[in-house]
Amino acid sequence: MTRHDPNEILDTVETEPRRHIVKHVQQCTMLGRGSMMILGTGSLFRHVNPEKFMWNQDGERQVEVYIPFRKMFPVVPQIQMGLTGVDASKAQNLRLKLDTCDVSVQGFVAIARTWDDTRLASIDVSWFAISGADLGQKASLSSEGLMK
Repeated sequence: MTRHDPNEILDTVETEPRRHIVKHVQQCTMLGRGSMMILGTGSLFRHVNPEKFMWNQDGERQVEVYIPFRKMFPVVPQIQMGLTGVDASKAQNLRLKLDTCDVSVQGFVAIARTWDDTRLASIDVSWFAISGADLGQKASLSSEGLMK
């Protein structure tokens, strides 16, 4: 079995906006009653090369990254994503917006946007995707798992 770097770019789509497919480290948990949650973490991009557009250009720009799920969900999940790392120039203000789109049972697209003269070298995120039959009901998380 071949091991892959979790931040490896697997494919580059030659269309605008720039979109890559990356593998993130993921942990899948079955919560019972048809509910499932996947936790993931990894890089959206690493533009350490000063020629990359998130570092050397001005104005509005974005990177779109398709993140496939390790296991397919039974229904389209809800996604929550947060910033866990950023490498940016200290000479300009940090301007960054994270978003998601195109969520399906197989994966989702994470978007990192910046604008004006902000210089970004890398962005790291953690996220979770959750779906299931009981998610519409009131629930709380305890040490034993998801409880009604």
